[in-house]
Amino acid sequence: MTGSAVFSPAEETAWFGLLQTHARVTARIEADLLASHQLPYSAVEVLCHLWATREPQPVRVLAGQLITISPTRASRVMQDLVDAGHLQRGADQDDGRISLISLTPNGLEFADAVTRTFQAAVRKHFLGPLDTDDLAAMARIWSKIDATQRD
Repeated sequence: MTGSAVFSPAEETAWFGLLQTHARVTARIEADLLASHQLPYSAVEVLCHLWATREPQPVRVLAGQLITISPTRASRVMQDLVDAGHLQRGADQDDGRISLISLTPNGLEFADAVTRTFQAAVRKHFLGPLDTDDLAAMARIWSKIDATQRD
């Protein structure tokens, strides 16, 4: 790494390679999700989070955990999934001011299928070309970068 304001060729390749690869891979994953379930990636992220926990989640907490969409957009996505019958809203039994969101029985079945499609697409478009050494290297790199971003 250099202290110069101008990227070195290696820095430029690393940064723009990350951005280009992210754009291509996520577009392909989303295309698979749209083809199989008519869902954009943002809705899939909500379903996958709820599928993994299997418990009602406070709407604000879930919205804050999502990576690909803002909390405002997350609220609209959740409402679309409620309207489609995949999610249901409820109140926290201990604090009625807290709105909870959870999968309906049909939503649980749907989220299971969506999660399987999502994981297959990630394996196909991202993990497939990588070996265990590549994955270990990426994990080390993400940890190094993440450690410098903590407040």
